Amino acid sequence: MTRVLQTAALAMCAAALSPALALADQPAPGAATPAASASPAPPNAGGFPQLPPNFDPCGGPQELLNKFGLTPCVVPLGEAMLSAGYSSAKVNGTVTAGAVATLPVSALAREFPQALLTVGITPRTDIELQLPQYLRLDTTERPWLAQGATDTGVEMKQRVAFDPLAATMTSLIVQVKLPTGSPSLRAASPSYALGALQS
Repeated sequence: MTRVLQTAALAMCAAALSPALALADQPAPGAATPAASASPAPPNAGGFPQLPPNFDPCGGPQELLNKFGLTPCVVPLGEAMLSAGYSSAKVNGTVTAGAVATLPVSALAREFPQALLTVGITPRTDIELQLPQYLRLDTTERPWLAQGATDTGVEMKQRVAFDPLAATMTSLIVQVKLPTGSPSLRAASPSYALGALQS
């Protein structure tokens, strides 16, 4: 009998407290409704998180090494790179004169300053200006055989693909050579080239 009375008393208390509990769960008038938490960006088809549009896969501590030379890496918008150098090559060989004579030939070729200016024009595109070089060619028989300025070149590079899972990258390049050099070193006409670089 005592247990029945205790159960009835608990039921009456719960019925009396239900309206108050319901009011406590409702937000106060004029209170801001809590915003739903932002969900993370969905991964792409390969399961790798989406990369920002201006992501540079060749950045980091070795950025200069990654972007110098024949590489699919590009210099992105807001960056520029200037390089220069000097090269000297000695060539020893022979030249056949007619059908009976073979003459030894020794030549030395020097070229500088090998200046290249690369400027980023979009996050995935850069333009490289190949400035004229000074070239001198000497042989044992004819010192100062040739000397003067070489032609000017322009190259545009466009990164077209990057796979972060496979760590591969592909870029297309378009090159134009303009006959701006000295008469003895100048090309007869402009030349054009189209190619691809992949890592």
